[in-house]
Amino acid sequence: MESDHAKYLGKCKVFREGCKWLIRLTLRKRKDLWEVRKADVSVPIKVLRTATESSYGFMPSYRKTWKAK
Repeated sequence: MESDHAKYLGKCKVFREGCKWLIRLTLRKRKDLWEVRKADVSVPIKVLRTATESSYGFMPSYRKTWKAK
């Protein structure tokens, strides 16, 4: 994965086996928040938000996730 303290890339655990969802976030230091930069439009927002929270302990806002889709 390409994740570090300023960026996050999350993919489905079985990404290469037909599951294609992903989410890409970057840290906006001036605003002190994570911004969704890219998300798979075929996956419901709730799935992307919940997967991010369960793996990394934070949930991107609904508005930011929708905007990225």
